[in-house]
This record gives sequence, C-alpha cells and structure tokens, in this order.
Amino acid sequence: GINAEYGIPIALSHSGMRREEIFIISKVHPIDLGYSSTLKAFEDSLIALNTSYIDLYLIHAPHCSPSWCDGDTPSLENNSPPINDWKGSWKALEKLYRQGKARAIGVSNFYPQIFEELLQVAEIRPHVIQNWFDMWHRDPLLDVARNHGIVFQSYSPSGSQWIYQGKKHEEVFQFPLIMNLSKKYERPSMQIILNWMVIGEGIPTIPKSNNPIHIQENIDFLSFYMSSQDMLLLSNVSS
Repeated sequence: GINAEYGIPIALSHSGMRREEIFIISKVHPIDLGYSSTLKAFEDSLIALNTSYIDLYLIHAPHCSPSWCDGDTPSLENNSPPINDWKGSWKALEKLYRQGKARAIGVSNFYPQIFEELLQVAEIRPHVIQNWFDMWHRDPLLDVARNHGIVFQSYSPSGSQWIYQGKKHEEVFQFPLIMNLSKKYERPSMQIILNWMVIGEGIPTIPKSNNPIHIQENIDFLSFYMSSQDMLLLSNVSS
C-alpha cells in the first residue's frame, strides 16, 4: 500500500544504492479494481515510491473481500470502479507495460478458474503469479504457471496463512522433518524451508519479517546446501 511505499525511497537514500540496483514490486489494491482507478493507483504509487517505473506491478486480488476493503478509500473517490473489475485492471496493466512504466505485470491471489479466464482475455500474458505456497499448501497454479512459462512466486513460505484456517503457522517450523534438518545442518528452520523452496523446487519466494535478525537469516538461506536426498524428503512431504 501507499503507506509502505513511502518508506522505500527513504530506505534507498540511506542505503547508498541506485534505483536500478533494486527490484520494486507493488500492487493495485482490490478496492481500485477497474481500468481508470488502476491507472490512478499506479500513478499514486510512482509518486510515493519517487520513481518513474515499477519493476513488477500486480493485481493484488481479483475481488474486494471485507478483510481487504473495509475502511479503505478508492483512489478515484468520486468515480468508484465497477466492483471486482479485474479485467479492466488487467487492461490497465497491459497499457502500463507497453508504456514501459511497469517492467513486468502479473496477478496475486488468483485461483485456477479466474486465472484461466485471464489467459483467454489477456493480450499480454502475465509474467508472474504470486500466490500462497508452503510445504502444506501446494497451490494448483504452480503447475499451470510452469506449463505456460510464467514465473510462480510464493508468499507466506513459513505457513503464516494457516492462521486463517484455524492453525498456528509455527506448526510448519515444528514439523519433525524440518526440526531434524535444522539440527542436522545447524540452520534455522526458516532457512531450511527457503533453501528447499528456492533450490529444490525452483520457486522464488518473498518471506516477510520485521525482525532484523530474521531478515538477515532470510538473506543468508543460500549460504549452504542440503543433500538431494533431504530435498526429496521435503518435496515428498509437500506433494
């Protein structure tokens, strides 16, 4: 959202890095679904990010559920977009891609039926699908993405989405195989999960943390290798 985006240029200025050295992903909020409102939301994001382009721009979700939209204000306050007009938003993303303002475009939280519909109406095929994926939740769009040459990007690799299903996401960390491999390789459980997901499964992922120690651990997950046998054990559990 805009509030998070305002922090990016501040962090960039303190880092000493150039804009082209970082990859920025942003999304159109479900409340802004629709052609004109998506274009307006994108321009608002450019201002907040203090940039002339966004590396990857996604439709956050194909519908506006209460958990996302209650209390939020549309970008076009006097011209509310058609409810759940994700097709209009996709046309807007295609325009932004052709203009070079969005270097890549995609969707998030789409499920198979709607994604197949998107493939039918899209003039430009999505570059990325960003969906929930962890050891216990193997999203069916992973195989669809691979069959169409589309990048599948995972969020919530630690299983944090399970809280919405009445479970604690710590259960993924406490899974006996994860704990045994963590002890074997002397690495945190999250590094075991990320190593398997990225190296073993070939799935780029975006772990989230506000803890500086955990953030550094997430960065360092490629600093070791697990055996092919252990990778297979993890994949078998996931399957």
